[in-house]
Amino acid sequence: MSDKDYIFLFSSDRSGSNLLLRLLGAHSETVAPPTSQLLPNLYKAVDKYAPLASQKNWEFLLKNAQNLHHAGFGEWTNYADLHSILSHQTERSVSVILRTIFDTEARAKNANVVAIKAHRAFEYADMLQADFPKARFIHLTRDPRDMALSWLNTPALRGGVARAAAIWKEEQAELLKLSKTMDRDVYRVRYEDILSQPKQVLKELCKALGVAFEDGMLNFYKKTDTQNIAGHVHAWNNLAKPLMSQNQAKYKSDLTLEQRAHIEFTCGQEMEQLGYAPDLNLKNFNLASIAFDLQENAPWEKPGYAKLSQTERDSHVVLRKAVKTLLEGPNY
Repeated sequence: MSDKDYIFLFSSDRSGSNLLLRLLGAHSETVAPPTSQLLPNLYKAVDKYAPLASQKNWEFLLKNAQNLHHAGFGEWTNYADLHSILSHQTERSVSVILRTIFDTEARAKNANVVAIKAHRAFEYADMLQADFPKARFIHLTRDPRDMALSWLNTPALRGGVARAAAIWKEEQAELLKLSKTMDRDVYRVRYEDILSQPKQVLKELCKALGVAFEDGMLNFYKKTDTQNIAGHVHAWNNLAKPLMSQNQAKYKSDLTLEQRAHIEFTCGQEMEQLGYAPDLNLKNFNLASIAFDLQENAPWEKPGYAKLSQTERDSHVVLRKAVKTLLEGPNY
């Protein structure tokens, strides 16, 4: 790969994106910064700061982008000082801000490649392709039944199985469409295959990305970066452990038949396209009644949230505030 190349990872939440980033980040040529809200929100917000030729607007955008950068979970090796670097930049764009942030981290790690999760990339894919014309793209998928179970068990995520299934369906449908319309190939990999055949899957992925596979990638959990990230967020604790080959198909024992039926009904079309076979005969279920019950009893505020550390709960508040401030635009 050429110097400062970019890999963007498309994935729904609770689908193994942080694991794959840690595996990629364990490569000697690659840095994988902690998952952040920079990409989707900068692209969403930029029009509110127009025209960027206005010094005041540009500096507001730099300030709010810097604030969001610091508000993310996990620690970066080096936080770019956007105001000092870009305040008098003549080329002004989201791309300039993102490259400054990511390239600063890459230089701190002596890395040539930056791997980043692009959450809901279908909302800004045209801009992402234009701004990063040489980037490579990965579409990571996970069985929606296991994704929904993980969502249900994650205290910081609101809603239950019905909300998780609806989000998975929407995002996977959009990502499937996107992969057909992008100006370059999107490499698709399944979370389950990473767990079952990690070395083979990583070798094939590295070949597609143009880098040599390294055995050290499988020791991702020993790296200091990974240990730090795993300690910041309760839902990421497993990153500090070796690959858990059995962390799949848990829905068969941990979800009710009704929950599974709802997911298979909601996500059936996308499941078929992505190779996830249904288990149930949906004719045996009152799907309308199940959907109503799941919506009515969805755990919006989960009891487990109060058991998270005060530091993690405070971080969620700070992050939401930083996103809100960025999206509001300049505050004259």
